[in-house]
Parts: sequence; structure tokens; C-alpha cells
Amino acid sequence: MRFTKKLIALVLTLVIATMPSMVLANETINVTIGGQAVTFPDQGPVIVDGRTLVPVAGVFQSLDFDVQWNPEDRTVTLTRSGDTVVITIDSSTFTTNGASHTLDVPAQLIGGRTMLPIATVLRSVGYDVDWDGSTQTVAIATTAVAVPTPVQPAPTPPEPTPTPPTPEPTPPVVDTSLEAFLSHFNVDIVREVLGVDFEIDAQEFNDGAWTWRSLNLSSPLNLNNLGIGDNSDAFGSNTGDAFIVLWDGDAFLYIDLGATSDEIIAAWAEEDGRPIDSYIGVRAFHVVQLDEESISDLYPGLDIGAIREILGVDFTISNEEHQGIHNDNGEMILLRWNFLELDGELNLNEFSIGYYDDDELFGSQRGDAFIVTWPNGSNALVVNIGTEDEPNAHALFFLPNFPRSVTRNRSHICKV
Repeated sequence: MRFTKKLIALVLTLVIATMPSMVLANETINVTIGGQAVTFPDQGPVIVDGRTLVPVAGVFQSLDFDVQWNPEDRTVTLTRSGDTVVITIDSSTFTTNGASHTLDVPAQLIGGRTMLPIATVLRSVGYDVDWDGSTQTVAIATTAVAVPTPVQPAPTPPEPTPTPPTPEPTPPVVDTSLEAFLSHFNVDIVREVLGVDFEIDAQEFNDGAWTWRSLNLSSPLNLNNLGIGDNSDAFGSNTGDAFIVLWDGDAFLYIDLGATSDEIIAAWAEEDGRPIDSYIGVRAFHVVQLDEESISDLYPGLDIGAIREILGVDFTISNEEHQGIHNDNGEMILLRWNFLELDGELNLNEFSIGYYDDDELFGSQRGDAFIVTWPNGSNALVVNIGTEDEPNAHALFFLPNFPRSVTRNRSHICKV
């Protein structure tokens, strides 16, 4: 019996000694800057070995730090007003303006976010950081504490003529009300695009240049045939979620299409010139820009008359842009297309087969017509002329003299 008890004690000792650092995330940890709460849309702060780790984008960008991530050497660089902080993932040291400092807990990647030991790093650049255990709150002073410089006493000047004091300028008041937010949006257009009714969530999120509110939908959305207009890991959303976004003064409707395939991620990385690893955790979104710009802004110089002559009917170009990945001789390329809303039926007997959509990429039906943009900037008119024997047959008319900009940015996403 004694031997058994000693054996159990030895096993417990070995188990405890080999346990990893404990991460506590069951209780909500709050962070405030000058008394204002900081919002974390997905990964929140955690406590690791008694130290609070906070996502870099949530706090340091709120303090006007520029944040740069280098995936090759796994370093995060924070810069602002002459201060430069360099932190290496899994390292127990960091530098501030070239001076080395020691971390009790190394910076880590948790939940796809870079998590930093906030107190040690902020104090190295002069900020006061306090911990309120009763409310689980990290309180950060609004401004860094400047170190006073000794000044030699100057001779006493003559008494100046008194002048009235200059009143302190009143800081601008930022209106974060729902009414102010909705002043940038046409809610009726959002409802028309979604096809379902909704209520706008009262909580507003902000991540630097992005401000957004979720939409509480009355019924699930039909995500079929919705093209990918953007990719991001900023929103912490789930598949089928919809929200309205302000970015750089422009208004957008975002719909979460879920995680993406390796093929689409590879195409994104090639187009953006970024490493594939930087897209880990990134989700795909259907994006509608809510402004009054014309579809002609997307197709500058497009000869509408030539397309009308080919089709034999009048038409309008749909404002909704689709995107998809196409396998062209073993090379994955990104295509974009807009359907045409035809004023009459086409005489499909006049068209010859020029292309087979064997992957059913375009999601079209017999009689549909659409304009496609190739990666080299050229356009083509495509008509679905599929039959029972050849369901994927399409007519193809290249329009090489009317190039379209193919730079993927938020001014060239589907528009309303």
C-alpha cells in the first residue's frame, strides 16, 4: 500500500511539472484607454502566467501606433512619435528604441492574433498601466508620461503687461449614435440587396479605419452564386452573417461566405503579392458598395453598341459583380463577371460554340449573357447556348479594344 501511494504521488508530481503555461480565458478581461472601453471583435485578452496579453490591433492602433508584422522572422514592430518597439513571437525579450527589456511571458499567437504582454511594453514607452482585479480591467492612461528635463533658472524678467487668457480649444465631439452611423447608408437599398428584412444591432465596432454594425436578419440569406469581393479576418463573423461597414468614408454591405479553399487563397496571395501564410484565418466576403456610381465606371470605354449588335436585343449591365477561380491549362486564374439583364430573348441558333464551362464556374443558364474580365484586363461577351447534349456550351466574343481595370480594391467591387 505504501509503495502504491508513493507511486501515485510521483506520477502527479511529474504531470504537474510538465504542464504548459496556463492560459486563463474563462473570465472577461476588460481594457480601457482614458476610461473608454476597447472592443475586440474576435480574440479577446487572456491571462498567461499571471500577465495580461492583448491583441496588438485592438490597443496599440487605438494609441496611434503603426503596427507592422514580418512573417519571415515573426516580429511585430510598433512605431509612433520617435518610439520603435520590436517584439519577436516566442521570445522573452523585446527592444524599445534599441534598449533591451525582459518579458515574464513571451509574445504569442493565440486565435490567429498576435498577443502582447501589454503592461511591460506600454510602460517601456512611458504609459501608466493599472490593473483593477475587482472588475478584471486593464486601465491605460490616455497619453504617455513625459520625463521632465531639468532647466537652469533664468533671470527674473520684468513684469509683463497682463493679457487675457486664451481659451482652450474645445475638442471635437464624435457622434457614435446609430442615427449618425445610418446617415451614411440607404437602408432601403440594403434591404433590397439582401431580399430579407433586418434590424441593425445597437453595438458599434471599430478597428482603426473600419467601423461596422451587424444586421439581425429575419431569415437566412441565400449564398448561392454570390461572388467574392474581399477577404478579411477583422470582423469575427460567421457564414451567412451580414453587416454594414464604413471604410475611408465609403459605405459597404458585407456578407460572410465562410472559409475559402486553398486554391482561392493561392490566387489571392499571387494577386496581392503576399505570402500564403498571411491568409490563415481569413474569410471570404461578398461586398456591395452602397453608392450611386454607374456600372460604366467599372467598364471604361466599353462599346455598348457593339454588344447590342451582337446580341440583337437591348440590355442593362447588372450592378452585381461575381468572382471565381478558373483552371486555364493547369494555371489557376481569377475571373470577374457581370450578368446582362436582357430586354428580350436571344436567338441562340445564331451563335456558335466557342467555350465550354465544364467547371460550371459562372452558374449561368441557357440564354444568359454576361461580360467577363480576364486577368490581363481584356473583356469578353459570353452567352450560354447549352443544350441537352452539350449543357456547358457557350458562345464567346472577345472585346480586346475595351480593357477594364482589374485591380482588386474597394472601388471596383459590385455597386448599387
